[in-house]
Amino acid sequence: MRWRNIIFKWRPLLLIVAVIYTILIIPSWFSSSLDETKDEPRLAQGVNPKLKLGRKSSNNSKLTIDHSAELMKIKPETEAPKKLINVKPDLKPSAQLETNNEQPEMVVASEKFVFKLNYRGQSLAIEEVLTHPDMPKLKERVTFSPDLAKSNRTKILIWDSGFGQQNLGGCPEWNCEVISGAGNLASADVVVIQSPSFTIKKEPHQLFVYYSQESPRNSASLGQGPPGYFNTMFGFRHDTVGGSPYGYTVKLAPESRRTGEIVDKKLVMGKSKGATWFVSHCSTQSHREEYVRELQKYFQVDIYGQCGTMRCAKGDNCENSVDKDYHFYMALENSICQDYITEKLWNQGYSHTVVPIVLKRSLVEAYVPPKSFIAFDDFETVQEMADYLKHLMENKTEYMSYFDWRKDYEVIYLNGLAHDELEKPWGFCQLCRLSHLKDSATKYTIQNLSKFWDQSCDPDGKLVSEILAKSRAKGNSPTQVVNNSTQVKN
Repeated sequence: MRWRNIIFKWRPLLLIVAVIYTILIIPSWFSSSLDETKDEPRLAQGVNPKLKLGRKSSNNSKLTIDHSAELMKIKPETEAPKKLINVKPDLKPSAQLETNNEQPEMVVASEKFVFKLNYRGQSLAIEEVLTHPDMPKLKERVTFSPDLAKSNRTKILIWDSGFGQQNLGGCPEWNCEVISGAGNLASADVVVIQSPSFTIKKEPHQLFVYYSQESPRNSASLGQGPPGYFNTMFGFRHDTVGGSPYGYTVKLAPESRRTGEIVDKKLVMGKSKGATWFVSHCSTQSHREEYVRELQKYFQVDIYGQCGTMRCAKGDNCENSVDKDYHFYMALENSICQDYITEKLWNQGYSHTVVPIVLKRSLVEAYVPPKSFIAFDDFETVQEMADYLKHLMENKTEYMSYFDWRKDYEVIYLNGLAHDELEKPWGFCQLCRLSHLKDSATKYTIQNLSKFWDQSCDPDGKLVSEILAKSRAKGNSPTQVVNNSTQVKN
């Protein structure tokens, strides 16, 4: 219909309608155009809040999304994938988009390494071992190139201790041999020495390893040794690549984490006694016995062995009383030295349904599950500690919170008798791994033996003396004296 055929009186009305229509439709077209340019970033944000935008990119090609993984990879269809950037899964969505007009590269974290082992009838998938932050991570500890192992058979010489081929039971495929005898020194790649005289000639390619499971206060001094004589240590220290502790903590991979009841509530509710201690060394550099003697004035501590009046043969049924009767176990070191942790923390402490008590928090905190123990130096006075232990006994729910770590962690005790996959991240298997690596002799070296070893302990009795002095200064007096028949002997 032509404009001139329209009756004149209707023309103004139609003109007004056209103007209104134009005003309404043009913003809609403009908005649609903007939405098309923003469509891809908005889709990526809505797909998964764990995604993070990485480097800026001028690529304007269409993005495709792979839904097969929990953290997705978004990549251009027409170009080769770019390098992935690790993304921390706890980033909030609000921090993930960058304000720019260029197409970003959107990337995700790769799958975590998982190591599987069997422990006490359980098949465990683990993603981390708790150790010194400067030491190799789990993946490096337990994976090894088959081609490198096949290339040559390396030799670990035992200079003056009783180790043998069985100590490599955790890594037989790594192609190492344990030998002995001074006549084999020249052919050895690794030499393990327990009594250092610093007279053994060391070749440039050789790794010399100092062995001790005793604290520096109860073993030989290394202060006279030349710099770099020992490359590493085979023993309790975590800050050395050949470390071999009595036990260790692993963080479980998601498929092995536990839900539901993680501690026997009926067992806990049936407990009625305070703390127990199995001990035969009665006079120590740490003066632990003095603290326990003072603690017994306020709180029940039953002592089994030569330092008390109660008896329990190793392996006897009375060991079950740790689980059945007691709330706490005294896992106290005879010396306070770096990384020196008593075997009883891993065995009697974490292998039972009790909360372990240690001397000094900083000694163990990095290597054990979070909120899993109590330390003497958590409290200014002995009575403050006694009051807190009584509080936990009276409040079972709070007491049971000390076992929440079992959901995400496992503590593995190494008894020194079985040499299997449990030892793979430690000790001889690590010495074997290092023996195949060409740069080990230069990469791992203890330059200052005196500082590393001789100066790694607190002065005798320092911690206990400080706490007892504060207790006396506050004038604490026992509110309840425990049966003297179980007190520490002098």
